[in-house]
Amino acid sequence: MYGVSISIRVSLQTRKKGQKMYKFDYEILERQISKVYYLYGYKGGAWSVNDYFIVIKYFISEYEKKTGRTHKRLSNENLDNIMCALPYAENNYNCGNKPGYIDYSPGDYISMIDRYFKTKYKKGCDYSIYHFMSDGVRAIKYYECLY
Repeated sequence: MYGVSISIRVSLQTRKKGQKMYKFDYEILERQISKVYYLYGYKGGAWSVNDYFIVIKYFISEYEKKTGRTHKRLSNENLDNIMCALPYAENNYNCGNKPGYIDYSPGDYISMIDRYFKTKYKKGCDYSIYHFMSDGVRAIKYYECLY
């Protein structure tokens, strides 16, 4: 049209089955966690910014080992939801007749995450951090680690 030639070159990575499209950037994750931590009022809470980073980074690295895929990047909004939920969950199982909340320490999560990735869920489960963060999944993994 009008004798003008426009050339657009798009570089797409091709991948073979099981090959990663990109590498998860833990430096960006660390900056995101720090930003959410200070902007949304987590400072002064039970967990430090480093506690959040260690747990989330461990989950993502185990996800990559288990699935062979790179975990989806987390938006600040999703990261805020995850960070809000990490220190506790509702105790809907009344295990030990203790209704209310389960308080998790950062150290609890290493065993919980390990057990999570050893569990065979229904076909179609993506093993993402969003699935893991549901109260039921975390509580069950917590009780499995206790007993």
